[in-house]
Amino acid sequence: MSSAAIKLTYRQSVVGAVAASIALRARFLFAPLLADEGGILSVARDWSSGATLYRNVWIDRPQGLIVLFRGWDALPGTGVSSTRMLAVLLGAIAVAAVASVGRSLFSARVGAIAAWFTAALTASPLLEGFASNGELLSAAFAISALAIVAAVMTVRCPLGWLLAAGLLFGAALAVKQSAFDVLLAVIAWLALAMLLGWQTRRRLLASAGMLGLGMGVVLGACAWHGSTLGWSDYWYAVAGFRLEARSALSNPELDKLAISVLFIIPVMVPAFSLVVRAGRSLNARSLRRRPHAALVLLWSVAATFSFVTGGSFHRHYFIILAFPLAVLAAVAVDKLGSAGMLHSKIALGIAIAAAMPFIANPRLILGDVTDTNVELASWLDEQQALRGPLTVYAYCADAALYTQIGQTPPFRYLWEDHVRLAQGAQGDLLQLLTGPNAPEYVLRLQPLDQCDESGTLAAAIERGYVSEGEIGEAEVLRRIDLAPAAG
Repeated sequence: MSSAAIKLTYRQSVVGAVAASIALRARFLFAPLLADEGGILSVARDWSSGATLYRNVWIDRPQGLIVLFRGWDALPGTGVSSTRMLAVLLGAIAVAAVASVGRSLFSARVGAIAAWFTAALTASPLLEGFASNGELLSAAFAISALAIVAAVMTVRCPLGWLLAAGLLFGAALAVKQSAFDVLLAVIAWLALAMLLGWQTRRRLLASAGMLGLGMGVVLGACAWHGSTLGWSDYWYAVAGFRLEARSALSNPELDKLAISVLFIIPVMVPAFSLVVRAGRSLNARSLRRRPHAALVLLWSVAATFSFVTGGSFHRHYFIILAFPLAVLAAVAVDKLGSAGMLHSKIALGIAIAAAMPFIANPRLILGDVTDTNVELASWLDEQQALRGPLTVYAYCADAALYTQIGQTPPFRYLWEDHVRLAQGAQGDLLQLLTGPNAPEYVLRLQPLDQCDESGTLAAAIERGYVSEGEIGEAEVLRRIDLAPAAG
C-alpha cells in the first residue's frame, strides 16, 4: 500500500472514530446533568456572579475545571444541558490525540485502531463517558500534550513544540489533579532516556526545560490566583481535603469500587483480554528495543497509580485507565495480525453493544435523582408563582438541583463528601439551618443520619421543619413558622 493510501486510511479511521465518540454521547445532550456536572456549573455561575471561589462557594478542584464550565456557560445560546458539549468536544479531541500518540510511537495502523478503542471505551455511558467530568476533560489536554511529546521523540516535529506541550500539561493539571499520570510517564521516560542513553543529555535537558517552563506558566498563574483568594483556603481545596478526607489512604470507598467494576466489565475487559493474549510480545524487554514505545508502559503504570490514589472510585475514574488501555489494545492487535483484528472487532462490538440500552434509555444510568430534580423544579416554579421567591436546601447533597431550579445554593458545600468531611462543614450547616437565614424548604434526598453521624443536624431539622410529603425521591420539609405550601 502506498504512503498516500496509508495516510488516507489513517485519517478516515480517525474521523470515523471521532464520529463514533460523538454519536455515543449525543443522546445525553438532552438528558439532565449528573451531580458532578450540575455542581460544577453551579460553582461556575456563582463565581461569575461575584462569589469568592473556595470561600463562598467551594469545590475540591483547581480553577481550570470551573473556568471551562464558566466559559462555556458564558457563550450565547448555551444552557444547562448544553454543558455536555464539553464532553463531546474534548472527548473527540482525546480520540484524535490518542491516535496521534499511537501513530508516532508505533504506526499509522496502531494509531487508527487506538482511536476506535478510545471512542468505544471513553464514550461509553457505563463509564459515564457522556458526562463533562474532570477525568475526561483533563485527559483531552494531557493526551494532546503527550501527542506532541511523542511526535518530538520520534523527530516528527521540532523540539520547540514541547513548550506547547508544557502549557497543555499545565492546563490538564489545572482541570483535574489526577491528570498527573501522563506527565509522570513523560518524566519517567526522560529519566530512563538519560540513564540508558536513548537520546543526548543536551536534548533531554532541553526537553525537560521547555516542558517545565510551559507547565510553570499555567500552574504559576493558578497559584497566584489562589493566593489572592487566601492561600490556606486554596491549598485545602485543591490538595488538603483529598489528603485528609478522601484518598486511597483516607476513607477509600472500596464498596463503590466493587460496584463500579461490575459496570465496566463489558466495556474494558474485552480490550484488556487482547493485551493479555498478546502479553509476551508486549513485555518490557521487547519494548526496550523500541525505546519510544516504553512510554506507553510507563503511562499505563502511572495511570494505575493515579486511579488507585483517587479514593472515591466512581465509574468515571476508569476513564483514566481506558486511554492507555486503548493504545495497548491497538498494539496487541497489530502484533496478533488477522487474529488480533478479529478479536478487536469482537471487543469493540461488545463495548458498543453494552452501551446501547443506556443510550436508548438514559434513565438506566442517570437514575431516579435526575427525574426527581425535574419534578422539584416544576413544583418550585408553581410555588414561587403563587408565593414569591423561596429558598431551598437539598439535604445533604444534590449538587445538580441548583442549576435545574436556577438558584444559588444557600450552603457552600454541594457534595455529600464535603458536607460530611470538610473542615467546619457540619457546624456551618447547623448554623444555617437554625439561624435567621434558614431556607424555607429542605428537600431531603438522603437519610438524615447519612451525612450527620452525631445526629445534631437531624435534630435541628426535626425541630425546625415539618414534612409536606414527597416529590419523586425527595421528602419536602417546610420551615415550621411558614404556612403550608399552596395547592
